[in-house]
Amino acid sequence: MTTEVIEEATSEVANDLATTGPATLNGAPARSLATLSKHGRSQVAVWQVNFAGVACGAWLLDARNKEHALDILALCDRRAVIDDSPSSVQLILELADMARVEIPEAVMKERLASLDGLLSATAAARRAHAEAVVAYGKSEGKKLAPLAWRTEVPPSLDQLRPSQYRGWAGKGTAPHAFGMSVLSRQLVQLWTDTETVRLRRKYLREQFGPAQVLPEAWRDAALAAYATPFGLPRAGKDDPA
Repeated sequence: MTTEVIEEATSEVANDLATTGPATLNGAPARSLATLSKHGRSQVAVWQVNFAGVACGAWLLDARNKEHALDILALCDRRAVIDDSPSSVQLILELADMARVEIPEAVMKERLASLDGLLSATAAARRAHAEAVVAYGKSEGKKLAPLAWRTEVPPSLDQLRPSQYRGWAGKGTAPHAFGMSVLSRQLVQLWTDTETVRLRRKYLREQFGPAQVLPEAWRDAALAAYATPFGLPRAGKDDPA
């Protein structure tokens, strides 16, 4: 089976945020993220998502034997795995068993990019930024305008789920991987909005540092994934970075 990896060269992040692409993250080598799900009886859907939350590759592949499993794992190698329920990470481990490749569960936990985690990190960042505005205003004896974001962070993913399959133009039921890619885009946009608003205030830049394309847990997952390839039998010196 022939597979083609499609990656965008760069992705522009809103306003004051730095531009990044699938090849680098905060100046370090990394690859765009992946999400995958079972589709039907014997297929797996794989979506790749860049650091701006935009889908940059999609496949619907047979998963009937060792060779198929290796093809799918190759699309996810060196990529943080966006996880939801049902679990993308668990599916990776099942494919590894089919391909007769040892991928320790601990390795997968290091490259986990949780949708719930991204939502929680964004909400926590906004609370911290808002509290910092109040504290700075008190220290300066000023009443500062509160931070205003374009979109509020929902209390849970459940509020976003009704929209996660909108836009599906393929045949049949949309794969869960497609839905996770849609949620990823929405959540990354919330994070980008959070950072854009923060960066407009000098004292918040000084307190919280330069622009961050993704929250720490997702950055760490992407960097860990790139640093720890699966060790697939086809990979070697010719494996593209």
